[in-house]
Amino acid sequence: MVFVDPDLWAQGIGRQLLDAVSGLAADRGHQLLQLWPGQGNQRARRLYEGAGFRPSGRRQQLGGENVIHLVRPLQAEGLYGVRIFGGSSAARPVHRA
Repeated sequence: MVFVDPDLWAQGIGRQLLDAVSGLAADRGHQLLQLWPGQGNQRARRLYEGAGFRPSGRRQQLGGENVIHLVRPLQAEGLYGVRIFGGSSAARPVHRA
């Protein structure tokens, strides 16, 4: 599990973490990201859905809490390819040294 300290919310840290994980997963050849946020955690769901995650329709109980399954496809183009981030259709090049 990954958490952002509530004192640091609304600074873009959650989105930066999602983008970093997305890039690493795509570089390793994964084609899909999956999350199980609490069904009532609207703040997290807004973040995830704003980053392109969509409900798969699956739900379950985890540790006594109702959770919902969210998924987001990844486009892997290699280390220096073009990758689509977030819910936007705009692509941006990825350059790493």
